[in-house]
Amino acid sequence: MGIPTPFFDAKWRDLPLWWREVVGFGATVVRSGAKWSACEEAMSLFVGDARHTLDAKGRLIMPAKYRPDFLAGAYLSPELGGCVSIYTIEVFEQKAKSFVAKREEEGGLEASRYWAMLAAHVDVDRQGRFVVPPVLRTDSELDGEVVIIGAIDHLEIWNPERLRNRVEVPGASILKMDRHDA
Repeated sequence: MGIPTPFFDAKWRDLPLWWREVVGFGATVVRSGAKWSACEEAMSLFVGDARHTLDAKGRLIMPAKYRPDFLAGAYLSPELGGCVSIYTIEVFEQKAKSFVAKREEEGGLEASRYWAMLAAHVDVDRQGRFVVPPVLRTDSELDGEVVIIGAIDHLEIWNPERLRNRVEVPGASILKMDRHDA
């Protein structure tokens, strides 16, 4: 008989709504008897790094280990450190809400305008490629080889030299503190 699918199995076909309409993107679906329910899913954690190359058209390949989190697309935005951040749709929406909440603070409106003006939604194709907009490539000095690093709740695209200059001292001091605490 094989594994039932929504298109061929009568039990699936008779469900009142397609499962994506019920649980949305990013939810875990758990089977309980003949019923389906949504469970709260833990946040994806992005760790590690990967070296890739931007092609002449500004396309970059998403590392395979991160692709499942970006099936619905991604948002790219500039970061103050001189890199481009890659957010899942859910995390980007949370960050946007925090910008809206801080608009009344000094400099908050300008910061949210700058961030939103340069942010871009991108689709990730079947080969895992997406286009980094020219303005983000220029501002972050991305050309040729780049490093994609995990930053816990998002990814960052760095120029390798800029990353080396940026994290050498602060990263080393944090790691030293953690070793002494253990």
